[in-house]
Parts: sequence; C-alpha cells; structure tokens
Amino acid sequence: PFSERERDKDGKLLNRKGPDGKRMTCFKCGSELHFSKACPSKKQKDESVHLCEQTEAGYRGDYIILAASEGELSTFTWEARGSAALDSCCSSTVAGKGWFEMYMEDLNEKEKKLVEGPFESGKVFRFGNDGRLKSLGQYNIPAKIIGQPVMITTDIVSSDIPMLLSKKAMKAAKMKLDFGMDEIEAFGKKIPIRCSSSGHPLLDLQENGIKEHLEVSEKEIQVLLVNFETDSEVDKVKGLVKIHKQFGHQPEEKFINLLKNAGVWKQDMKGHLEKIMAGCVGCLQRRRNPDRPAIALPMASEFNQLLAVDLKILYEGEKKLYILHMIDMWSRYTISTFIPRKRARDAVDGMAEKWVAYFGAPGGIL
Repeated sequence: PFSERERDKDGKLLNRKGPDGKRMTCFKCGSELHFSKACPSKKQKDESVHLCEQTEAGYRGDYIILAASEGELSTFTWEARGSAALDSCCSSTVAGKGWFEMYMEDLNEKEKKLVEGPFESGKVFRFGNDGRLKSLGQYNIPAKIIGQPVMITTDIVSSDIPMLLSKKAMKAAKMKLDFGMDEIEAFGKKIPIRCSSSGHPLLDLQENGIKEHLEVSEKEIQVLLVNFETDSEVDKVKGLVKIHKQFGHQPEEKFINLLKNAGVWKQDMKGHLEKIMAGCVGCLQRRRNPDRPAIALPMASEFNQLLAVDLKILYEGEKKLYILHMIDMWSRYTISTFIPRKRARDAVDGMAEKWVAYFGAPGGIL
C-alpha cells in the first residue's frame, strides 16, 4: 500500500506516500523527511506535567494540565483518532496538528466542504514540554456527537495532542459525565464512557464510532471476542488488526507478549502480524528512522576484490595533466599514474600497465 521512498532536490530521503497518495509527515513539525520518533525538535523527558496557559487580549489563566510522558502523549493522540478528549479544565477547545490532519483525512467529501478556516487567532498556549505555542489558526469542523450534527470551533497548535473539548463546548451540548454509571449524556442521549489507556474520557466525533457506541447502548453490554481456536483465518486477521489498533500500535514484541499472556498466541500468527504491521500507516509513522552509521561498512574483504578508480586534473599554466588514481578498497593501497588524455582507452591502458600487470584483474571496479 506504500510507495517507494523518493528523494528531494537535495538528495535527502522523503517519507513514503500513504495509501491515499499523500506524503506522510511528522506529527510534531510537519516535516516530510522523518516521523515523530526521529524528530530533531523532540525534547526527551521521561515524565513531565504539561501545563498550558492561554494568553489573549490581556487574559491569562490555567488552561490544560496533562500528566504524561512524550510516548504516552503520542499514544493518546492515536487512541483519540476521530474522537475528542473531554477536559473540563479547558477554557477553549484546542487540538494538535497531527490529530487535525488525521481527522480531516477521515472526513468524506461532503463533510470536508463544511470545514471553515483557517481564521486568524491571537491565542498563545504555553505547554510544559513544547514551550509557548501560537495558534496556527482556528477552524470550524463538522462532527456528530451521539448522532447530533454539530460544528466545533477549535484552535490548532503544533503539539502531539488530540482534540481537548472545552468546558464551554460540553456545556453547549448539555453534557453530563456520570462516572458512577459509566455514562456520557449529551443532547438527551446516553452512551457508555470510553477511556484512553491513560484514563481520559473520549467522545467519538465521527459516525463510525457513534454507531459502535449506539449498538452497545441498545444491547446494554457487548463483548467483542475473537476465538483464535475455531475462527477462520480471515476472522483471525480481522481480530488481530482490531486488537493492534486498540492497543495503540504497540511494537511486535510487546504485542506478542500480550497474546501470550492471554493464552491465545499461536506461532502461525507471526506471519499475519508482520503483514499487518508492514501495511499499517500508524506503525510506519511512529517508527523510528534507523541511526546514521558513524562509519561505513567495509566494501571489500580481501585485496584486489574491489578497485576504486578516479581521474584528477593538474594544471601547469595552461597545460592540463591527467592523473589516474587507483585505490584498493580493502587495504587502501594506492597507485597513481599520468595518462596522456581524458579518454576511456587511455584510462584502461593506465590500469593495465600499473595495476593489472602487477596484481591481476580486480574483482570489481568502483
């Protein structure tokens, strides 16, 4: 489903294009050269409290408090795809750029036409990890809260957070959170509370998630079960895909340990799991780019296996002297000789006379 990696005009490797044909970008800085795991602007902090304050027209007040590590925030964003986290500490709805891009991708063509913005916003947000972040703009986006079509006004910031639905927005929807009954009520309808792995209540904003919740509320209780002993191979793969997404695109080793602890792991699942992760946009975007090696691996393992050949020009006044350099790539042994002109046959004659005559023909020429 993914294209091969291309290079930009400076020769740097670009991110692959996703199944939709668009080039994937870093959630943190929007770069097309890396993903968030390898983002150079990422600040390494194991545990941190994300305190955000809003500054607008002289107003300054506590805005968002998120206790999480960087990795947990990234998982939080993926778990809240197409959903908003309910945060009564928010005085204004805000969303991260990565979450917003994913949300836009999931809208159908009719819904995309309803999007309004960006509008200029003077809001500045201060996060504990990301410093002061100015709003990139304000948008009005379509959503459905328990089946009710609404338009949500949100600021977008360059931070790896999902949409945080403000107290003002929840009040407009006459929303009630009943933790005793594990229910959310909005527009007179109730659905079960769904939480992220970090414990934040999530509310679906798109129709697929809403349908899933409505089915659960009608049946009062529903258990999603995959029987890896008796189900068909197709159902097993569907089950693995669902579990993989629900647990936030965990690495292969952690996912296998999860299934082993549940007592359902079978060795033949490994092939299915590798295919799922290889074709998963989320896994690819969260994958860390390999380190650039400090030194290159040797190109040859014995003398005369590979010969590097280069031609240099030396000027003596207006006269040009051509020097043929020959370097063995294993021992770095070097021979140089003058050749009369810059022609292929002169270079071949120089190699034959100064190298092949003494050491034989090389295994390869670089």
